[in-house]
Amino acid sequence: MVLSKVAAATLALPLAALGLHARSDPVAQLAQTDGGLTAVQGEASEWWPKLRRARHASGPYAEEEAESQSRMAVLVSGALESLILTPLLSNVVRANVRNGLQVDLFFSLVAPVKGMKPSVASDPKIANLLRNFDEVSYHGKLMDLVCDLAKRQGATHCVWDLERNDAVRAPKNSTYRKIMTQVPLMSDTGLETIANWRSHSALLGRVRDMEGDDEYDAVMVTRANGYWMAPRVVSIEDFQADPLHLSTMPCLDETGINDNAAIMGREAADIMLGAFEAWQQGDVHLHGTRTAEEVWFRMASHGGLNIVPEPMYAAQALYTASGLPCFQESTFNVNSEQQRLEQCFAESAGEAPMASLFSAFSCETMDPNFFDLLWPQQVSRLHQVIADITNRNESNAIVLAVIDHDEVELAVKMLTSLQEAGGDAKSVVVGTSAGVCKALANTAGVAGHKCFVVVPAQDVRLSVFKHAILTTVAVAGLSDKIVYASPRATFASSLASQLAASDKRILFGKSTASAKGCIAEAGSVGEIDGCPGCKTDAPGVLYLSDAPEVTDMLLRAWQEMAESKSVSQGEALASALVASGYSDFGFLSCGMRLSEEPESDRVVEADSPPGVTEQIAREVRKASESTWVDRFRAEASKERRAKKDGAVTERQRQQAWQTMADEWKETWAKRVADLQEANNYNATEVAEERRKRRMEQRKAKKATHKKHVRYLPPDEAAKVKAREDKWEADVAKQKADDAEKAEARKEAFRRQVEEAQKIIENRRKEKQQRAAEDQAADDELSAA
Repeated sequence: MVLSKVAAATLALPLAALGLHARSDPVAQLAQTDGGLTAVQGEASEWWPKLRRARHASGPYAEEEAESQSRMAVLVSGALESLILTPLLSNVVRANVRNGLQVDLFFSLVAPVKGMKPSVASDPKIANLLRNFDEVSYHGKLMDLVCDLAKRQGATHCVWDLERNDAVRAPKNSTYRKIMTQVPLMSDTGLETIANWRSHSALLGRVRDMEGDDEYDAVMVTRANGYWMAPRVVSIEDFQADPLHLSTMPCLDETGINDNAAIMGREAADIMLGAFEAWQQGDVHLHGTRTAEEVWFRMASHGGLNIVPEPMYAAQALYTASGLPCFQESTFNVNSEQQRLEQCFAESAGEAPMASLFSAFSCETMDPNFFDLLWPQQVSRLHQVIADITNRNESNAIVLAVIDHDEVELAVKMLTSLQEAGGDAKSVVVGTSAGVCKALANTAGVAGHKCFVVVPAQDVRLSVFKHAILTTVAVAGLSDKIVYASPRATFASSLASQLAASDKRILFGKSTASAKGCIAEAGSVGEIDGCPGCKTDAPGVLYLSDAPEVTDMLLRAWQEMAESKSVSQGEALASALVASGYSDFGFLSCGMRLSEEPESDRVVEADSPPGVTEQIAREVRKASESTWVDRFRAEASKERRAKKDGAVTERQRQQAWQTMADEWKETWAKRVADLQEANNYNATEVAEERRKRRMEQRKAKKATHKKHVRYLPPDEAAKVKAREDKWEADVAKQKADDAEKAEARKEAFRRQVEEAQKIIENRRKEKQQRAAEDQAADDELSAA
């Protein structure tokens, strides 16, 4: 049984705090009776699409149901510099547009701070776009360009808002502290969660402005750094039949819903996207929730939503310095023994291609076989060359050739045949060892081709290293047409005509050379050049477009080549196509031929990037050459400072040093005070203890003092003895005299004191008499 709009609105009155917005429905009035509201019964699959089509009819009394295209709104929130664009546009927008849906994009992104370098951007494509705009006006122009790319993939409308990177303010009502209790508000996770809810609220307002009376059938929410690993085609009939339908990731626990990606019906969107208002108001039914996932689960349960776990194939990702994306395990928060990563993609433990790819390129493990194979400065140089040769945003086609030192002659023949065949594509040659570009430059007939050397950061097989370079170029998305050509290939016809004959995003060369095989475009994996059983072990020609299925195929092939040393590049690519199950590939026409000999697969030894060793040698030589003049630099510096206007004088330097010394004294005084306070230091007690110790030391010294008498002749000794006796007699006489006259001195002192007291008393009386006379005179003047 399905309720009509008015009946559903009546039952949803207690849910008004969740942000439900009543919408008028003239058709629902048919279900109204005198006694109240009556639920309309019937099969959802029969009446619900008719009801929605009746709402969009040309007139209120239209007799025929007007057929209208189903619509879905995609809401994207996060930071602009972390936006991953190509998987979103291809696996969400393009995939659903091809399925007959109208898809509208709504962006609410945090604008980059002023002065941010393009290298901070996660996606190389976004970083390349940032380089084309100045700091003042690149925000709007960049988003307009993003929307233009979205419309090329089939998006009908594209709306964007750029937010400031300001902190979320806590509401005055302190009851918000009872919501999401395990995540502090001022933590990075707390601020990011509240900012995401705030973006959802703002985007919901833009959705209402866009839809008017013609509501969307479904609403999808996703993150800016969400990497859609496979196409997600929405079954729109489920959301049309049940507006309270909520599709979430399958990896759910008992109390939480993953909020990284979700698809919801129109009424479910009103409930789930009101989390920010509910948090500000401190809604009681959200009290006690611990995490953001629990908040969503509580809101869905309280709103009576129909929660259906479905695979999303989306994971948070970021691009590393190696140029490859890595997937964050925190996307799913699988922390229980019963849960496995496979269930997040609705896969079994035995067959889990998505979980396997996610685990191999995890941000937490950062497998060095993938992320540490190329030097970061070489990756940056590779991206720069590709961006320059493709004219930045025009994405012109390029031919990429990766050659070893013994393949220079074959590469010259391949490039020459490409020019003679009328190919207008520009070529980039990447050498895997020193001297390749020099040897290529000394050869006639290959002028105008870009060439530079890339060396591995660790020992690796040559086939794996070539595949790593190809993957780094293709994943960047800086060119929509990349033709990976083996130096063994020879072109007999124009490459442009071969690419124009097919609309596939992945094209291989065929292993057969028959005329019948050249005509057919489609084929099986076994016909790929370089496949198992073929004479060669690597594809001769491979066309790749800027698409996520290309990234999926290349990463899976790299994973298999890293796990098994006996797997060739051709075998790995064929296996990757079978594992993904959704890659749509085709074949090039037979306008080329390959040499019979297979490529050598030697081990390439690790080396420093080209130019680093020479730069270090130049710095050492420069330091050695300038050592002999170091002793003259101090005097020259003094002369320059003396001649320079406004130079710092010696007095000013002394004052600066004195200021620093005072600061140091204050710092040490504070440290001493803190130590004294921590150890209960009593200055008075310590001073008294020191005084007692000094007195004891003096007594001990006096008691142990001994006179040192020199040995003198008898005559001199007698003289010394006579002087000492005389001194002692004088001292004794003085003491006796002082004792006899002590009383007389005391009496004399007493008389002097009495005379002094009389003088003081007389002066005091005279002062009082003068004061009295002055007071009497003042009284006489006052009376007068």
